[in-house]
Amino acid sequence: MISVAVNFATFYTMYHLIGLEYQVANVISWVIAVQVAFWVDRLKVFDHHSHHVYREMGKFYATRIVTYVVEAIILWLLMSVLGSSAVLAKILGQAGAIIGNFLFSKLYVFRNK
Repeated sequence: MISVAVNFATFYTMYHLIGLEYQVANVISWVIAVQVAFWVDRLKVFDHHSHHVYREMGKFYATRIVTYVVEAIILWLLMSVLGSSAVLAKILGQAGAIIGNFLFSKLYVFRNK
């Protein structure tokens, strides 16, 4: 949940305080949150200590790209098409991403063979 807080805080800062376009704010928040999430998930959530850090990081980013695309589509649909608030759109987008991210990490990135 640390990465979710980082994602929301960064998105809020970039979109509401700095005034960046919402998709740009979302990309910046995503990159920062994914890097935080990798280390938290690897060391704390899954207690995974292999010697293949960069391979795992590559897998982690690849799976996060999939859930990022899903979140970006949700943001676009809710904000641009339906006129929803950024906060509601971000919450719903993150909900879908959190579920997907956990499943990808558990079943693919940090699985013990």
